[in-house]
Amino acid sequence: MMFFNRQIALRKNINIEIDYSNQVLWLEIGSDEELHYSYETISNFYDCLGLLHRYIVNENLSHVFLRSANKKVWSMGGDLELLVDCIENQNKEKLKDYAYKCVK
Repeated sequence: MMFFNRQIALRKNINIEIDYSNQVLWLEIGSDEELHYSYETISNFYDCLGLLHRYIVNENLSHVFLRSANKKVWSMGGDLELLVDCIENQNKEKLKDYAYKCVK
């Protein structure tokens, strides 16, 4: 039986690669330009959780590994510009939403 890898862009800065021979889903987050998890990237990741689960179940995958799209950075930090903007503009809802998505 011949195996191949399947690459899928789920949302902006959220990509997966399915390695059928090893039953692995590789989840790639971010971009070469992004050195932090922006609100947009965290929101896109959060929006994809159900879809990721369906791929894992439907493709009978045994393992999930995360990797950064930016090969120079793995542990990316928070979006400091967003945090400052939310504080300065007293945008508590967006700040709470970002914080919730980061830790969920």
